[in-house]
Amino acid sequence: LGRHDDAVREMRAARAAAPADAELATALVERLEQAGATAEARAEAQRSALQFPGDKALAAAAARLEEATAREARPAPR
Repeated sequence: LGRHDDAVREMRAARAAAPADAELATALVERLEQAGATAEARAEAQRSALQFPGDKALAAAAARLEEATAREARPAPR
C-alpha cells in the first residue's frame, strides 16, 4: 500500500505542477484507482474529463469508474 500512496502523492505533485497536461491527469486517475481509492479516482476522472473534453483516455477512465461504481451499488444476486 505504501507504494501506491507514494505514486499517488507523486502524481498529485506532477499534476499540480502541470495542470494543463491531460496525460498526467489520466495517470493520477489510474494511480488513485490502483490504490483502491475508487470514489476519488471517479471524481478526479470526472473533473479532468470536463477540463479535457476531447481526451479519449480520460473519457474511458471516467466511464470505467462510473460502471465500477454502479456495479458495486447493485445488490448481489440471490
